[in-house]
Amino acid sequence: MQSRIYLDHAATTPIRTEVKAAMEPFLERGGFGNPSSLHSEGQRAKRALDEARAIVAESIGAEFSEINFNSGGTEADNAALVGVMLANRRRGEHLITSQIEHEAVLHTAQFVETLGF
Repeated sequence: MQSRIYLDHAATTPIRTEVKAAMEPFLERGGFGNPSSLHSEGQRAKRALDEARAIVAESIGAEFSEINFNSGGTEADNAALVGVMLANRRRGEHLITSQIEHEAVLHTAQFVETLGF
């Protein structure tokens, strides 16, 4: 019998046991660090982040440099939409969307309008 697959993770999602176990050292007091810092805590966080990026890249057939982690869907929508629009500006300045898009997409579309799109 196949286990149930939950597909409605739009606003929240449970943490998988494996993810929780991997994150515990970084959620505990003293286990965190800014991965852009030179101190030991930051370098430890950078190594862990790089390892996670490599695992994700390999699992989806992407390059290490193509993997970006976001804090959530709104940030991801914003980064993707603004990035695509700016990277392809020479091909045109048109963005087509609809009123049924998620607000994160609609608000980002309104923002790129202020950039001349």
